[in-house]
Amino acid sequence: MVKDSTPSQVATNALQGIPFGSIIGGPLRACAEAQAEQAKAAAEFMKEAGLDLDKETKEKE
Repeated sequence: MVKDSTPSQVATNALQGIPFGSIIGGPLRACAEAQAEQAKAAAEFMKEAGLDLDKETKEKE
């Protein structure tokens, strides 16, 4: 079988070896974890700053 050396096939072959799941997935996972940590910190700050609502009256405590 003759090897296809057209530019599109060469590019396709070169790209097939790249671990896109790791390259994209790692940073994306890190962003999601950072956002979750930030949300927890923001909620804790709101509670400490007195921005928590009374569950019965829905007013600030």
